[in-house]
Amino acid sequence: MILAFLFLVVTRCPCLKWCSKKEKLRVGKNGKKLKRRKKRNRKGDTNVPLYTAVLSMFITVIYFLYLVITRAAVDIFNCQATVPPTGDYYMVSLPHEKCYVEGGIQTALVGPASIVLLFYCVGFPASIWIVFTKKKDIIEQDQLLRAAGRGNSYTENNHYEFRRSFSKLYYAYKPDSYYWIELIIGQKFALVVIGAIFRNNPSFQMASCLLILFGSLVIQVHFQPFLGHREKANLVKEKMEHRILRMNKE
Repeated sequence: MILAFLFLVVTRCPCLKWCSKKEKLRVGKNGKKLKRRKKRNRKGDTNVPLYTAVLSMFITVIYFLYLVITRAAVDIFNCQATVPPTGDYYMVSLPHEKCYVEGGIQTALVGPASIVLLFYCVGFPASIWIVFTKKKDIIEQDQLLRAAGRGNSYTENNHYEFRRSFSKLYYAYKPDSYYWIELIIGQKFALVVIGAIFRNNPSFQMASCLLILFGSLVIQVHFQPFLGHREKANLVKEKMEHRILRMNKE
């Protein structure tokens, strides 16, 4: 569902385009309906279409709920044996519910949990990866404008709609690290799985989580993906130097 929704928005489905480009009409003196002119301020028009606002809100919600929903879906498959073993398995989140029993709660929730894991836990990062890979040039241009403090209107940014839709997932990173949000989502997913599977083994659980966190820290320190004030200044400097060199060659 998430893949289909993002695909429709990126490819600009005709129905979404119709909804976003539909303008209010007014009646003239002769009874004819006339299109109302768009109002633009001096800094440029910043009003975005309907589908852009909906997509931005949609992405924000599913990103912040990712950890909670993923944990709830993984808990359905988290069953542990009794001590001493009796041959029965019980859900860790609901200790009084048996697993793999016909008509039980765990058996009934396996199907919905599998759908959530496939289309949400895996589908969301996969959708973002497809969109960002396809639009990486646009992201690079938008981040260069952001480094210069520009791009907050249609006048300054040809891809202003894309910024309003997806920028919450890449605005904090350098242009060449546009994919970094995927690593953060993968880290969250790994921590949820480790916390669910090794809940009865706290020592191994803590060691595994520390390994994930330390590995993430090492990668982050090595690549330095965040776009701070110094990085913004360097981007603008490199861009201007490249432009000057190109003008001298011409």
